[in-house]
Amino acid sequence: MTCNTPRPGDLIEFDRVGFYHWGIYVGDGYIVHLSPADDKRATVIPVDVKIRKEKIDVVAAGQPWRVNNLHDATRKHRSPQKMVQLAEAEVGKTHRYDLAEHNCEHFVTELRYGVAVGRQGTIGVILGSVVAAAVAFSVGATLGGAIPIGLCVGFCLKKLLHKTQF
Repeated sequence: MTCNTPRPGDLIEFDRVGFYHWGIYVGDGYIVHLSPADDKRATVIPVDVKIRKEKIDVVAAGQPWRVNNLHDATRKHRSPQKMVQLAEAEVGKTHRYDLAEHNCEHFVTELRYGVAVGRQGTIGVILGSVVAAAVAFSVGATLGGAIPIGLCVGFCLKKLLHKTQF
């Protein structure tokens, strides 16, 4: 279910509850993407993932998807043939999943642009840090240490935001 017709090498973004899933289109209705290594599709954040080639409609499972070559305006991409060749060479391999540094968005952007770029892992880390900061501030305030804890958390968030890309 989409309004875009994908071409080989296009990044495909799938709507999921609470996050987006990404794959790279390799032609003939197929994408290459990260999937739970143990075939349990209900798992949101698996420890190990397997790179699979599957029909786009199977991965979508009735949910919306779109072509989203999100960094084309700011980054040079590889040729479609090279992207497909690299993606196909990864099929069947198993990798360790890391929300902040090696998620499905990182996987496909590395294939397309030659560099892993991810927004959703960064956003998750930032949101988690904000929640941790709020808890630390509350605890610090009750213990009389709100200012030092708040400064420390603020410094850490500034460093995190400075080194990550959106």
